[in-house]
Amino acid sequence: MNKYKIYIHLILGLHTILFLLLLASLPFAFLFSWYRIVTGIFIFFTVLQWYFTKGDCFFTMAENNFRRKYNLNPYSGSCIAHYLDKWFSVKVTDKSVDIFLYSYFFLIILTIII
Repeated sequence: MNKYKIYIHLILGLHTILFLLLLASLPFAFLFSWYRIVTGIFIFFTVLQWYFTKGDCFFTMAENNFRRKYNLNPYSGSCIAHYLDKWFSVKVTDKSVDIFLYSYFFLIILTIII
């Protein structure tokens, strides 16, 4: 197997795990008060990396970079929208993914504050 394809799978695996942790953050923040700090740090660094990459995700950028090196077509837009379509045949727009993420972050931040 080509080393770039291994890199793509590693990045995708890490990205998926981090996204699933993000989804678990809201219920965990309700259940475990200590987890609110972890969630706050997680959101802070996510927003910080969005700021420095002008709204793009570092993992998506890295995956697309390796896709180019492996001669695979990089995808445009959101990793979430791309893989929802690829894995589950669910078509969503990048805008709907952004609305979901911003709303979910807002709910998590409210949970941390309250």
